[in-house]
Amino acid sequence: MKVIVCRHTEDIGPPHDNQSRGLSQRGKEQAKLLKKVIDKYLPAKTYSSTFQRAIETTTIISEQSQITQSELLDEQSPGNSEEIGQKLKNNRGYISLHETYNCGESYRSLKERLEEFITQLQLDLASNPECNILIVTHGRAMTFLFAILLGFEPNGFNLSLDYGSYYVVEMSNDWRAMLLEFHQI
Repeated sequence: MKVIVCRHTEDIGPPHDNQSRGLSQRGKEQAKLLKKVIDKYLPAKTYSSTFQRAIETTTIISEQSQITQSELLDEQSPGNSEEIGQKLKNNRGYISLHETYNCGESYRSLKERLEEFITQLQLDLASNPECNILIVTHGRAMTFLFAILLGFEPNGFNLSLDYGSYYVVEMSNDWRAMLLEFHQI
């Protein structure tokens, strides 16, 4: 089975609501390019964040497969962005699973949420372990999924992921992963 994990394509950005903002025109074009890449893997199932930009990206790139929306794939709740920026600057950009931010979701909570998603995914795929799947999510969630799938501890692990970035991981029957591709559109 191949697991393809994508970051949504470019959105219209602030000041629009974080949860309901959709794709920009450039984002729609990026999604069409991403579709050409994803089509070669023929995903039988697709999982998407419930945020509008992820749903729109998913709809464009996976018109053939069954789509399941999951809040477990939603973007990390950021809290106070100035505080986050300062902490990341002080830590030279590294993720600390022990940090929490003002009114935001901790990295530990995000990791636990994504581990729960992977557990649900394994149960979903138990009856069809050979099908390829597509996951459309957000940058930080994508970074954590990468680390979790490949068996790294997300602590101290940070990827810079642009809109339309994707990676492909081949999973063995016992859920051991091998990275096959890592690109951005």
